[in-house]
Amino acid sequence: MVVPLGLIALAAPGAPAQQASRPLGVLLSHSMTSATASEGPECLCGERDDVLAPISMSSIEVELTLPLRTTARWGVEMPLRAVPLVVVRNNPISAAVVDGTGQWFMALDTPRSSTLGFGLKPVGFRAWAGSKRVRLQAEVSAGVVRFGSPLLASNATRFNFAYDMAAGIRMEVPSAGRAELGLRRQHLSNAGFGEVNPGLDSHVAYIGFWVY
Repeated sequence: MVVPLGLIALAAPGAPAQQASRPLGVLLSHSMTSATASEGPECLCGERDDVLAPISMSSIEVELTLPLRTTARWGVEMPLRAVPLVVVRNNPISAAVVDGTGQWFMALDTPRSSTLGFGLKPVGFRAWAGSKRVRLQAEVSAGVVRFGSPLLASNATRFNFAYDMAAGIRMEVPSAGRAELGLRRQHLSNAGFGEVNPGLDSHVAYIGFWVY
């Protein structure tokens, strides 16, 4: 949805563009509920489907915003992000068992540990609209994250691809910058480079601060 809106905004006539700035910001995020596996595993115990619970994830991201088109009422931007820290708690550290069909399984009592990661999200697109003080926005972004230990299973991989879709609200702070609040749907997976590719889907809340 955000991509078609942004393309329309770029092509549409509007008010004269404002002076473009390249604000630098910091985002703090945390998963609101336990993340879930996007591709299995199935649990043979009959107790619950998602044997990965209760995983949680937090991150710090630093963003350089590159304006593509800016008017008084709407704008299109390219967010370039570095991810200096990602923390995944209760990450399963046992190997997943793969059957003859390629389906993988994991016991509920698998050992768990926290793992740290870092990465880059160099691909992104954001569109916003609203008044000078308060604006609504939607965005997509993608990149890579490397963890200190394999994500979700010891026979998965440390290197994972990340894809986010987000919506939020931004509030301008006079003579300072802006603040943002929003929700993000975040996906992490190794794209089949590991013996298993669990994939991790999370609903994430974030808050960000930018300076001009």
